[in-house]
Amino acid sequence: MRHASIIHPDGSTSTISTDGSVLGASDSEKRVLHVLPRLFTPAHLVGAIKLEDVSLTITSSLPIEIEPDGGVIVRRPFPNTRYLVGGSRNDRVGWLVNIPDRVEDFDITLTWRFKNPWKWWPIMEDLLVEHHIRITLLPGDFNSYSFDESSWPHDAQSIASRQAGNPYPEGPISLLGHESDSDPRVPTLRTIEVMGDLCALEYGDEVYCGNYIKESVALPSLPLEHVWSINEFQEKQLHEITHAAVFKTNLDVHDDNCSVSMPPALLVEAIRLAQTIPYDITCTDPGALEGHPAVLLLTQWWEQHRPDSKGMKTGMFRLYTRVEDNGIYASGDPEAPDREMPFSPELKSSIAKVSEAVLILFMASWEHFTYGDWGYTGPAANGVPHSFASIGKDEITSGEYDEAWYSLRELDHFPSRFPAAYEALLKA
Repeated sequence: MRHASIIHPDGSTSTISTDGSVLGASDSEKRVLHVLPRLFTPAHLVGAIKLEDVSLTITSSLPIEIEPDGGVIVRRPFPNTRYLVGGSRNDRVGWLVNIPDRVEDFDITLTWRFKNPWKWWPIMEDLLVEHHIRITLLPGDFNSYSFDESSWPHDAQSIASRQAGNPYPEGPISLLGHESDSDPRVPTLRTIEVMGDLCALEYGDEVYCGNYIKESVALPSLPLEHVWSINEFQEKQLHEITHAAVFKTNLDVHDDNCSVSMPPALLVEAIRLAQTIPYDITCTDPGALEGHPAVLLLTQWWEQHRPDSKGMKTGMFRLYTRVEDNGIYASGDPEAPDREMPFSPELKSSIAKVSEAVLILFMASWEHFTYGDWGYTGPAANGVPHSFASIGKDEITSGEYDEAWYSLRELDHFPSRFPAAYEALLKA
């Protein structure tokens, strides 16, 4: 995500991008609505629900066509695969529609249809989720509105004008009606009037068809520039890409990036340790997670096999994995950018190859961090400056911030982020 909201001491808010620039107030000349249909599925059903079995139709009380040209296309464009999201042929995260003049209230109905639900639900016919939303456009100085609550103003006055006492407002999100769903009225105070079984009459008997939701949502006016989420997640996520099992290109480049080879079984065992031994813990000692068994397994191996015996003490690492047969490594950290081949030659003596897909870049322990007014610099294991973060020395020496946590998270999530690479490790 490339934007964040900041609440200032005086209660006002501003939205900034990753380069620190504040979003302006450019707006549409006409009133527009960012329609963003989202359905949140139970975690255990993500793998069972296939996109080709899901469709979405939308109707409204507006005297205009609200669906995009070509109909709604359902995708999983977020890193969180539990969200099904409606978009258009060109926009992956919702779309814009013009709102007629003098319209302040109107109704929208989202009808999600799931084919073949019998594979994961005790129902033979199509499963339906019917979501009726009463939209109220709040008065304001701007012409744009959005379903996406992350675009809304978060100052006290704006929140009070939507729902008194709700500091964490949420836009309309559909639910399957599964027993694993949590009731959204409790944590978010959404104005849901009805939520229950959707039934139809069949030969005089009621037959269960799915889930029915009826709610009201008040949308604040925004500058169109603040409706930033419509431009987010335009590139395919890892789970939307067919992961390569065999690589035919850049094999020499991949080999040249590293200085030693690590047994695949070692990384598999480190993944198991990260998944079975807790690491989301409160620490009071600096670098405590560098002593986690999963981290130690890899860093101690590195210390025994590293090519530069005079390098810095190793305390953590980063994983880089080839997903497609191209010149790109995906980072093990979902928040970090991908890297192009080849790596900088000066990092070679800090990198181990695990397979034809996976490299590990070993990093120096927190003891070797250097600090400036802006934060810290973390070197690679050979001493070359590599990572930079706006984290203060006090946060690190107190144990509040531990960079090795990211190494553990990368291990923990590796099988789900890189299934083909993980399967290859298991077979090696």
